[in-house]
Amino acid sequence: MYCKKGMMEEAHKLRGHMEAKGVRPNIVTYNALVDGYCKNGNLEKAKQLLEEFEKGRVRPDIVTYTALIDGYCKNGNLEEAKRLLEELEKGRVRPSIFTYTALIDGYCKNGNLEEAKRLLEELEKGRVRPNIVTYNALIGGYCKKLKMEEAYKLRDRTEAMGNIPDAYTYVPLIHGELLSGNSAKALKLFNEMKQRGIKPHVVTYAAVISGLSKQGRPDEVLRLHEEMIEAGITPKD
Repeated sequence: MYCKKGMMEEAHKLRGHMEAKGVRPNIVTYNALVDGYCKNGNLEKAKQLLEEFEKGRVRPDIVTYTALIDGYCKNGNLEEAKRLLEELEKGRVRPSIFTYTALIDGYCKNGNLEEAKRLLEELEKGRVRPNIVTYNALIGGYCKKLKMEEAYKLRDRTEAMGNIPDAYTYVPLIHGELLSGNSAKALKLFNEMKQRGIKPHVVTYAAVISGLSKQGRPDEVLRLHEEMIEAGITPKD
């Protein structure tokens, strides 16, 4: 509870009380602390905990390493994230698709689309199958750079592999088209996702409404806003 709320000092004290009463922290306790420190940007403390793991009787698992890799990525330390992944690949703990996705997402958010693409292609050839979340990370990266052709090709490729696009596939595509001035394509995508039974959420509506508003199309903005309210979706969701 403390870790999820970012109250790491309280979480650390609770761990101390547990140990004082003879309760040895297990892998779940350690993982919660590592994840909490990573999400709060305290990678040094998370790394110290990992060293405690390795010295003690609790063996780090893939959840531990994925949290660290995600933390390094979010803090822009992609080299350390890559080093840790390579260390995993050589060791006893096999990386999961969530581990690889964290690094691909990190590359995309830091603008290194070529490295993200390379890692995704390695996954496609290997034993770990990419899922829709993995593809969505790179689709989002392409759309931010307005490389829409590459984004659509990737969407088609993931569908051909049996992955089903979701709202998080469509949102970056819609946003990318709006940023490119292609409101007609954006609305077509918006309608397409509804036809496919993918329910737009508040982020989807917000992206379309914001884009149309910037293009000076008040009638369509009003129509979509009313549609959103009728669907029971509000900006507070």
